[in-house]
Amino acid sequence: MRSIPALILTAVTVALLLPPAARAAGSGWERADDTAIEGDLVRFDFEAKKAVFGDEEGRLEEIPTEELSADSRWRLLMSPVFARSFPSDRWTPEQTRYLTYAIAGPVIFLLISFWICAAILFKTANPIRAVAGWVGSALLGGFLMGFYLVLSGRSPGSATGILIGGSLVSLVLLSLYVSAIYQVTTVEGFKLLVFHLFGAFFFLALTLLTIRQLTHSFDLEPIVREHVMIPVGIISDN
Repeated sequence: MRSIPALILTAVTVALLLPPAARAAGSGWERADDTAIEGDLVRFDFEAKKAVFGDEEGRLEEIPTEELSADSRWRLLMSPVFARSFPSDRWTPEQTRYLTYAIAGPVIFLLISFWICAAILFKTANPIRAVAGWVGSALLGGFLMGFYLVLSGRSPGSATGILIGGSLVSLVLLSLYVSAIYQVTTVEGFKLLVFHLFGAFFFLALTLLTIRQLTHSFDLEPIVREHVMIPVGIISDN
């Protein structure tokens, strides 16, 4: 339970220390000139690089991503709509880069959170144990859940029970694995697995909001444009 105050403190820091404008980020779509866009995102035209918005009356408006604000571009990047926008008949280089970012980002934050939470819980900041504990549990968990997914596919009638039971078995085995790495009890291994998920979320949110705040003082938009938005295909490189 020693890590609970640390996680609460992180949440309070994110909620209180960041300005209200940052906490409201993502509440609405905007153009680059800060004018609001009516309606919700309906689809993204990957080829034309246009976001399509629809209002309550069914009217559609196509807006080139060049005309979106930086915050709206980030929101588009995180949207499932963008993930579904890639061509279905071929694999694109943008899709490869998008998947690379989408996988590498969470992995980095989960690993950092695992290391920090282990340091708080067990009073040890050994990076080798952190890497062995997290990477090993990720591989083991992926293998186990893959097995149960295949098993549930062969028994559709019992799929729900198989997946629930498999998840519980996987959680127990992962807790045992982590507890063996850190030489603690299984309960403490379980606590580390749970708390590091919340920690990763807070670290990721804090990083994104901090970057957003820095853009008000430092012009990071050209860097983000060149190394993120163009490579994944939100903005054209022409």
